[in-house]
Amino acid sequence: MAEHIASYSKDPSTQTGAVITRHDKTIAATGYNGFPAKLSDDEKLYADREVKYERIIHCEMNAVLQARERVDVTHCTPIRFCPVLVVPCT
Repeated sequence: MAEHIASYSKDPSTQTGAVITRHDKTIAATGYNGFPAKLSDDEKLYADREVKYERIIHCEMNAVLQARERVDVTHCTPIRFCPVLVVPCT
């Protein structure tokens, strides 16, 4: 499912997706990497790496932001060499 959600990303070079599940294995939220809501999604901005990295939000954080309920992160797999770790692991 995360692979499918990743296809929603407008980033031409990297498309990632995340799915947050509840204890009963139902879906609480999904997210994909992209710019925050209300910011321009112009292709030229994704082509400029410096601008892209200043604006882009990781799929995990987008999933947390989209959740309509409290989300306790108990497990995550951090992206290696990522300049910003957006989801705290416990």
